[in-house]
Amino acid sequence: VLMIPIIVVLLLFKWVVFPWVLPEISHLAGNMGIGLTVSLYFNALYLISRSLLNSRQMFNHQLVSNITTIIFHIICCEVVFRYLGWVVYGAIFTRTLSDIFNFNLFFNISKLK
Repeated sequence: VLMIPIIVVLLLFKWVVFPWVLPEISHLAGNMGIGLTVSLYFNALYLISRSLLNSRQMFNHQLVSNITTIIFHIICCEVVFRYLGWVVYGAIFTRTLSDIFNFNLFFNISKLK
């Protein structure tokens, strides 16, 4: 339910605000904003799940999953930007993939303990 206003605002920016301000890159910026809603969803799930768990016990799990995700994100960016040549869609892909990786890694580490 909370994703509906976010998507409406992103569509508003894509169709109304960006063409007035930056007409030459409005299409790319709008596509990036729309594409990152999936990443926003997984990031929100990760933050909600962290807040529901015991903070003191889960700090180490969060730290390990975030540091591992940073390394994973750097490797993904290297592959996608340098070797595949994707620009905007590569940024959407790597961000979403990193959030999915972070979410799954955190829960797998938490289940193991």
